[in-house]
Amino acid sequence: MMLASANRQEKTQVSRQSTITPEVQEAVLEAMRTGESLRKACVAHNVTASSFLRMVDANKDLSVQYARAREDMLDAQAQELEDIGDQAARAQTAVEVNGLRLKADNRKWLLSKLAPKKYGDKLQLGGADDLPPIGVAKMLSDDELNAIAAKQVKTE
Repeated sequence: MMLASANRQEKTQVSRQSTITPEVQEAVLEAMRTGESLRKACVAHNVTASSFLRMVDANKDLSVQYARAREDMLDAQAQELEDIGDQAARAQTAVEVNGLRLKADNRKWLLSKLAPKKYGDKLQLGGADDLPPIGVAKMLSDDELNAIAAKQVKTE
């Protein structure tokens, strides 16, 4: 029984490169620019995501390229939402439509978490850079409240 478990582990482990060449770095970044996640891009190019991210942390130029590739990845995934909508319009069954709706909702949720300023729901509060300051309401005394109530009674 232990032999079968060990064989299964050996089959599921993928040999990864310990060093990442500039060509592989560029290939991973290019895959990300087209909408692939870092994890999928690294698997496709036989490197671990953790190794790639360590290189990103150690190399300022690569860090800038990675940040740009990540933005491009999110934009590409957002554009794929249009394709998902087109697929839903051509779907033949309610099951297909619901599956595509789930896929689109998951994509929108993920985008809103990974890039909230760009793809998140906008919550406007006063005091933000482009909004007026929040006004503070004055607490009214009992006498002031009674005066307001008396004025309303007179007008009715």
